[in-house]
Amino acid sequence: MNTTIKLLLLSFALMILSSCSNKMNDFDLMCDFFDTLAMENKNMTSSQKATFINELAAKKLSSDSPALESLKAVVGFEPAEGRYSLYKDAAEVTIKKDWECASIKKQLKML
Repeated sequence: MNTTIKLLLLSFALMILSSCSNKMNDFDLMCDFFDTLAMENKNMTSSQKATFINELAAKKLSSDSPALESLKAVVGFEPAEGRYSLYKDAAEVTIKKDWECASIKKQLKML
């Protein structure tokens, strides 16, 4: 499946999820988790980084959070170099505004 089709499917799913919830912006919370990872990162392996992020997300986000679902999708199915772009697009579709996160951009390709 090419990236365009994946993006369209992910965007559609996120629009449905976002229309069903009125919560705080989980994408900004996820950015905070990656900021924390950047400060805590002391030679962690990719697996340790993923565990660190997943543990924070489990404590602070619902299991059906669009930010968490998007992260799982891009890490699980997208090559490292395309992950941030796809995640950023998912965030913008969900929150309906421009969105950036330098720490996710830097770290996402290493998960």
